[in-house]
Amino acid sequence: MSHLRYDGRVAVVTGAARGLGKEYALLLSSKGASLVVNDLGGSRSGEGTGSTAADEVVRDIISRGGKAVADYNSVEEGHKIIKTAIDNFGRIDILINNAGILRDISFTKLTQQDWDIIHNVHLKGSMLVTKAAWPYFQQQKYGRIVMTSSPAGIYGNFGQTNYSSAKLGLVGLSNTLAVEGAKYNIKCNTIAPVAASRLTEDIFPEIFMEYFKPSYVAPLVAWLSHEDCPETGGLFETAGGFVGKYQWMRSDGKIFTPPDTISIEAIRDNWQQITDMNRFTSPNNFQEHTLTLVNSIKDKNDKKDEIDFSDNVSNHSTLHNYTIDDTILYALSVGVSTQESKHLSFLYECNEEYSVIPTYGAVVSLSAAMNSSLMQDAMIALNITGDVTKLVHGEQYLQLLKPIPPFGSLKSVPKIIDVLDKGSGALFIIGVNTYDETDSLIFYNQLSLFMIGAGNFNGKRVSDDNSIIPIVEPPKRTPDAIILEKTSIDQAALYRLCGDKNPLHIDPIFAMAGGFQNPILHGLCTMGYALRHVLKQYADYNVRLFDCIKTRFVGPITPGQTIETRMWKEGKRIHFESFIKETGKQIIKGAYVDINHNRRSDDYLDNNSNQFRLNEKENNSFILNSNVINTNNALNVEEIESYSMDDIKGENLENNIKFVCAPYGSNDGQSGGGGDEHNSRIDKIFDGWLSVRISDHKELVPIIKTVYQWNITKNNKVFTVWTLDLKNGNGAVYKGSPKTGKADCTLIIDEEAAVNIFEGREDAMKAFMGGKLKISGNILAAQKLQQLWSEEAPRGSVSLDEKPMVSTNSSQNNSTDDLALLESVPTSGLKCDIVFNVFKNRMHEEPELVRSLRVVFQFNITIDGKLKTIWTTDNKSRPEGDVYIGPPKNGKSDCLVTVEDDDFLKLMVGKLNPQRAFMMGKLKIKGNIMLLQKLNSLWMDLQKAGKAPELPYLTDMMLKTSVIPGLRSESMIIELVQRLVRLPQLCTQLPTLIGFDITKDNKSVSQWTLDFTKNKLTGVFDRGLPDSKYCILTIDDDDFVRLTYNRLNLQDAISCRRIKVSGDTSIPQKINVLFATPTTRAKL
Repeated sequence: MSHLRYDGRVAVVTGAARGLGKEYALLLSSKGASLVVNDLGGSRSGEGTGSTAADEVVRDIISRGGKAVADYNSVEEGHKIIKTAIDNFGRIDILINNAGILRDISFTKLTQQDWDIIHNVHLKGSMLVTKAAWPYFQQQKYGRIVMTSSPAGIYGNFGQTNYSSAKLGLVGLSNTLAVEGAKYNIKCNTIAPVAASRLTEDIFPEIFMEYFKPSYVAPLVAWLSHEDCPETGGLFETAGGFVGKYQWMRSDGKIFTPPDTISIEAIRDNWQQITDMNRFTSPNNFQEHTLTLVNSIKDKNDKKDEIDFSDNVSNHSTLHNYTIDDTILYALSVGVSTQESKHLSFLYECNEEYSVIPTYGAVVSLSAAMNSSLMQDAMIALNITGDVTKLVHGEQYLQLLKPIPPFGSLKSVPKIIDVLDKGSGALFIIGVNTYDETDSLIFYNQLSLFMIGAGNFNGKRVSDDNSIIPIVEPPKRTPDAIILEKTSIDQAALYRLCGDKNPLHIDPIFAMAGGFQNPILHGLCTMGYALRHVLKQYADYNVRLFDCIKTRFVGPITPGQTIETRMWKEGKRIHFESFIKETGKQIIKGAYVDINHNRRSDDYLDNNSNQFRLNEKENNSFILNSNVINTNNALNVEEIESYSMDDIKGENLENNIKFVCAPYGSNDGQSGGGGDEHNSRIDKIFDGWLSVRISDHKELVPIIKTVYQWNITKNNKVFTVWTLDLKNGNGAVYKGSPKTGKADCTLIIDEEAAVNIFEGREDAMKAFMGGKLKISGNILAAQKLQQLWSEEAPRGSVSLDEKPMVSTNSSQNNSTDDLALLESVPTSGLKCDIVFNVFKNRMHEEPELVRSLRVVFQFNITIDGKLKTIWTTDNKSRPEGDVYIGPPKNGKSDCLVTVEDDDFLKLMVGKLNPQRAFMMGKLKIKGNIMLLQKLNSLWMDLQKAGKAPELPYLTDMMLKTSVIPGLRSESMIIELVQRLVRLPQLCTQLPTLIGFDITKDNKSVSQWTLDFTKNKLTGVFDRGLPDSKYCILTIDDDDFVRLTYNRLNLQDAISCRRIKVSGDTSIPQKINVLFATPTTRAKL
């Protein structure tokens, strides 16, 4: 990695005597820059002056061999500061506006003086210093400016109206300077740092001083000041090793047509659409903002005589289901070969860097456009007569917002952008938005399809739609790089298996009818080749750096001919054109690929770039789930320049096949020993603990529906075989091969690894990668074992010397087990009790949460400042973690949190940021405050990844209703919500309402309605009972617990009048599945 230098550059840093400014000065001088260290020397509130601090920084720089002079002028006399640079060094190249003071005070008490002094220093001062430097920047056609904003300016902060308004004003100043300075090579950017300094010393707790050192901010400022940095007009946040970019977002909103229909009431009635941020635009500049706004309004108001195809876009949405084999086939079809140095990352699903070539997204979009009736509808609407077999691909644009998952289901929504009459044919311009399984936009395509002979329909010749992406001509110089690659004679035959089966590409007769001597290669196949060439030359095949591609297809190529791709690098944009080597004819023109080397690795963590599971096909390999984690806070300038996923390869390879510690007998914590010992222990694991698990969870048999054979090996030889039958009857565990025939899934595992995995001391994935565990047959079935292991293990130990006792569903509700069950259900009326039980479930189902944060938290929950309960989450003591009421059992917590009950709920569902809550006094923390922030981030990541699908419904319900104390049924409703999201079929099977009238001592104490008509994905609970025509179940509060945990049979209870039914009596037998489906906490 090349080291960045600033030799010959002169930098002015204001406020450079302490904190951030000092770190900027020291870093730049260490890299060769000459420094003007400016500081007025006053207090943090702007009072007094002094030269000592600035002089000390200058002496420090000079002692290290650097060049520096001090300047003691106020930024309100900016011309004097710049004069110091010119007088001492003869030029100025870099200006870092860092000087600042604080006068925090509430708006009520704010005086004019408090307002003016802050604006004079921060906003006016930065303007004056920049104004003085500007002529020098213009004259030398070079300048780098960094403004200093703040999260307070972006989000607002109590007591800082003066400060926050000045800080956001600097963003506007910087954005305009970036525009005006562009033609002079003057680049201006803004940072919003969070760091421990004089201005924050009494705000941040002492622990923050270590995590938020000013030195962690300096590398970003230095990079933005370097001549190689292409960025301008950007706003960046940086803190504690984190660097991220902000971007404005504007919702698609609502256009009222005609404009005079807009009214207060109309805005009220359309407020949801107006504020919906799921669909948005992010204009890059003022012109783009204005044009998109004007064009949107113009399209709605001025084109009443034109056909509007947008109203029925949803009617054309298509679903693209694909497997990992399909993405590998695509890679082969665009020329990836095992001869390539990086071929494993595209051809081998077990490779930890496995990625999908971005242009696979173009395949998806073309399929969506062609398999919908979109073009046919447009042809009818515009009275176009044409033949779809004479359709040729003109242009293609693809922008990737998230990495393409290796397999899954993608929903594409195509839309006609415009249809042009070109005389000789009709040009269809189509935009396609494609969404992943979480309904997040993953990529956008724009296609231009030309239908030969369909012109002259009296349509317009030129489009005025500003959203159409144009081609860009390459620079007028010799190409910077050229790559030649010969295509296979069978390339078109291979590529058509990706979905484009136009006979023009395979059938000689069709090809001749189209005017070609031989079948031709697909245009998108050629584009895939060209993209590979660009990625090879400029990104080392790192597809994570890919942003977008635009191509125009100008000529055909025959399979077997050689593609010659000529490339020119201009900043982040790689221009390219492609030719046929044998004939010299051009096939791609005006094309480009944008490569983003500044992309952070965590841009991809929420998007499953390296998180995937194999498809549900037999004889696949294994289930892989890897996470990339950056644990290094200290970044240097060079790292920021080339920050990518390759720089911080995943340290934690985590697996979806989980074998949680089995609580059987004594365990000395050691492995190894003689074969007889292991043989005995393995046998007793299966014959003991595992048998108990099966007998306790018979309901999982029809869910898992798999027969597993375990071949336990020693010295590479099988010495014992066990069968786990979760397919037939009530399930069974026995020694030997399956009695019912061949196993669906066979696991071959080393004896020592088997013992260690069952005891929780070895990770199943590592055993697989180390060759200790092999899986054959239906590999995905191995993942289903998680449903068995994720259930909470029985309390106590299973004797190694006794056969397991098969549990029964006792009807004696006064038994010890029944009392223990009832007592385990919280009745405090506290929302935190419910949240912690949900959190407990998630820890069992998502063990990576536990492994990612080995910490003990103590939560003191209060109401109106009075302590109500204490909860502990212990991720240290047990491999699977533990959540329980009371203080930590194993000593002091790492982080003690005191918070109000309602605020805790908001905190855990993302409605309240922990850092802001802490700053506002809503959250009190002892110990390491960053641990809570990390816990919150991990919890939010789980939700974003769709791994806690019940939370949105729980959140909505719990935020708008109180929990009634003394009732166990309140917690049971939460249990059922967690199950309902796993039973979406009920919404179609039972489009009805069901009432639950909860009683205590024969008096109605709570009513709930379960509504299967509100949401297509899950039933929704609301307070109150439905109309009497619907099914209403009247049930005792304790019996509702027994029913939920399958200790009480619904039909039996109705027969003996223990549960009363009114209204639609056919419903109860249809909802048995709700009470038989487990949540991780439920012991059914």
